[in-house]
Amino acid sequence: MFDYAADYSNIMFDEAGLERFKAALPFVTHHFRVIHGHFYMDKYADVIPDARLMTCFRRPVDRVISQFRHIWYEGNPNSPLVERIENGFDIVDFAKGDYNVANAHRKHLSDRDPGTLDFVFINERLSEGLGLFHKMFPGIIQNQWALNTPHINDGDKRESQSKRPKLDITPEQIAALGPVLADEIAYYDLAVARYEDTLARHG
Repeated sequence: MFDYAADYSNIMFDEAGLERFKAALPFVTHHFRVIHGHFYMDKYADVIPDARLMTCFRRPVDRVISQFRHIWYEGNPNSPLVERIENGFDIVDFAKGDYNVANAHRKHLSDRDPGTLDFVFINERLSEGLGLFHKMFPGIIQNQWALNTPHINDGDKRESQSKRPKLDITPEQIAALGPVLADEIAYYDLAVARYEDTLARHG
């Protein structure tokens, strides 16, 4: 079951939505094995307490760069951030701002210890992780081609297809992201340790 909204409006249930979902829960648990999407884990953790919890972590500096590039090259005219970037708002400003960026992993997981999750994917090792997941949870990935993922996320493709001016992110700006994202980087390191432990036991 996919749970996405372009504007993140459904990242948590409102009171009415929660009641509707509780009423539909017998149908959901009978017909679906996975709920997948962009939402806070607390949205479902209490209402389906026996569900296995898993997520995908990405190296925080790379993730922030990717998100910043996506906003720019998508060029949504309704996004106030696009206009701000045009007026000199840079990636370091973006990481410091309240845009669910600097602590995105922690916020989506409500600061859960990654060691308590049932499975952790690491974006930079996704092909390996999919194979490990398939071994631990056989039958969920039924299309074998899904196990053959690209090894890189080709962000340059989005740039070449966009009509917007090239976005320059300097090495100095990238270096400045480290201190800004220090807490998120430490959290990512815990996730990598969780992944390595899983790999050692099941890989």
